[in-house]
Amino acid sequence: MCSGVLFLRPDKSVSLRAVWGKYIPKILLCLGVWAVLYEGFDLLRRAYSGGVGWIDVTAAAKRLLTFNTHFHLYYLYIVLLVYALVPLLRDLLAVLSPRRMGYLLALWATVGLVFPFLRQFYPFTQLTGIPLQYPLNMTWSAAGYCILGHVLATHPLRRHWALLLSGTGFVCIFCGTAWLSLSRGALSGVFFEGMTPAVAMLAAGIFSLCCSLTPGRSFAAVTRYLSRASFCIYLSHDFFNIILRHFGFTTAVIHPILSAPMSVALVLLGSLGIHLLLSHLPWVKKWLI
Repeated sequence: MCSGVLFLRPDKSVSLRAVWGKYIPKILLCLGVWAVLYEGFDLLRRAYSGGVGWIDVTAAAKRLLTFNTHFHLYYLYIVLLVYALVPLLRDLLAVLSPRRMGYLLALWATVGLVFPFLRQFYPFTQLTGIPLQYPLNMTWSAAGYCILGHVLATHPLRRHWALLLSGTGFVCIFCGTAWLSLSRGALSGVFFEGMTPAVAMLAAGIFSLCCSLTPGRSFAAVTRYLSRASFCIYLSHDFFNIILRHFGFTTAVIHPILSAPMSVALVLLGSLGIHLLLSHLPWVKKWLI
């Protein structure tokens, strides 16, 4: 959604040359380097625990060559596709009337969010044939969030509607997860996956509320710094999740009301420390964080 605000606004020029000569190469480079770092970190952990063999090294190389990289880097693969679509999305939005824009978002919500979600429940699990091919794949559906961010930034929701939307989304996620997890006997992530209706509602509501904020000078300075550091935080944060688990610190150590925010704070501080170090290296700052 933030990418939609930045890349789809009419006053910004986004050429094919810029997309394929600047944005996509940077993401590919980040993906490659950080994937290697995570594999190397995993090999070091194995070496510390009991030794690393040639099989472990070849398995790591195979994962890299087949794009089976560290799990959280999936977002970069999605970003590559979204960036490739940006020039086409800009041309499309330039000729759409507000009514057609609403229709486009409604169609995206139907085949990209609602239908894939409902397919996991009876009686939709009984569907066969061509209708099973109607839903948008998650990676293609991400472009819909890009458009939604642009629309909400140019036509912001009133604050009470944004609060209602985010509140409804949260309640649906929380109650749906509790119900499904209890009925299945294990935690279910169906209701809080990114391409689901309730998550889209929560995201759109929070996004709209953030767009309506007028932060003070000190708060704005903090948010600007966190914004500049956010990509590095995303890339490096799971190193610290792994380290915390290695030392036995999980949300099960104490009540999650305490352990969850403590974990977030520790991971955030560690990731900010990585950003502080790497931001002093000009080439790394420009291309890798």
